[in-house]
Amino acid sequence: MKVAQDRQAKYFNARHRHVEFAVGDWVYLKIKPFKGVSRIRRLKKLSPRFLGPFKVIERVGEAAYRLALSTKLSGLHDVFHVSILRKALLEASVVIETTAVPVEEDLRTQVHPIGIEDSEVRQLRNKEVRLVQFRWDNCGREELSWEREQAMLEEYPELFSSGTV
Repeated sequence: MKVAQDRQAKYFNARHRHVEFAVGDWVYLKIKPFKGVSRIRRLKKLSPRFLGPFKVIERVGEAAYRLALSTKLSGLHDVFHVSILRKALLEASVVIETTAVPVEEDLRTQVHPIGIEDSEVRQLRNKEVRLVQFRWDNCGREELSWEREQAMLEEYPELFSSGTV
């Protein structure tokens, strides 16, 4: 039993990073971008990953910190676990204003479709799959992605009613 515990401790210590912040440090807050309301969709490479920086006000317990959030994020709870915080390497005199990224209470951002650009039918072995190219509004940047028409028709029927495909 001791050998198994030692092996598990070795694996844990090799990958574990002990992180602590002092009161007054600046940290970034990790957000989880996704498209629409479905969590099945893949994350986009250029979507924002962190918000901030925010100042650490106090340490709450062993692994949680209270942050001074901006007024735009007043709906969020101000205590966060250390796993979603990253140290900001900047001087205290330089504070970047939080961009206008709409963040929900569970730290997710929503990306909304603007319109349909193109459509095509892909031939698989036994069936045909109809794909639609969507233009997405991602915090001021526009992105294109191919999505299955049936799934998108269920989520965004208003885009298909105009007959743009």
